[in-house]
Amino acid sequence: MDPERGDGRVRVTSSDVAAALRTVGVAPGDTAMFHSSLSSMGHVIGGADAVIDGFLEAVGPEGTVAAPALCRYEPEERPTAFQNFDPATTPCYVGKIPETFRRRPDAVRSRHATHSVAAIGARAAELTANHGAWGLRFCPWG
Repeated sequence: MDPERGDGRVRVTSSDVAAALRTVGVAPGDTAMFHSSLSSMGHVIGGADAVIDGFLEAVGPEGTVAAPALCRYEPEERPTAFQNFDPATTPCYVGKIPETFRRRPDAVRSRHATHSVAAIGARAAELTANHGAWGLRFCPWG
């Protein structure tokens, strides 16, 4: 079996995600940031939304969940990337879960043009407020 793909016979629910997070110590009121691979989890009943719901259940209404919402730009686009970036509409490219996460109505996305973060919960505005405020910091190698 491909190690990057989960066993499709395994059925995962949002409650399973929340329970697994509690098992590793995530508690109500916590701030959790995750990077994800939907295809590696088996068959998630409810798809990306179920994974997100599981995280939100684990941290509760007083907690916060964050995920990378990275954008892709070709080298020729970099001079105008910051001007063209719109946190509400620019898609992220790091997978189905983060793209679904950043599109939720209660998600707050940082203004960093290439390495934005989306967050939902009590500290979402605080965590994203100044991220990207200093403009682009592109890597000289890419």
